[in-house]
Amino acid sequence: MLGEIKELQIAHKYLKCPFFEKKVRGINELKEIYHKVINSASKGRNNEQYSYTKWLTIEKYQQWLL
Repeated sequence: MLGEIKELQIAHKYLKCPFFEKKVRGINELKEIYHKVINSASKGRNNEQYSYTKWLTIEKYQQWLL
């Protein structure tokens, strides 16, 4: 749980940075987290080789983004 919250905080920090490269990195971090959340929601249907979240659900991720 703390690792996932930390990932979101780091992505947010990158997004608020005045440098374009850091903003792009923040967007990429959010994209990676999104893929983990999606994999977590459907982990019973695909291989376990994909990384997924343990605590963060689609609803929690959506609320955090808003």
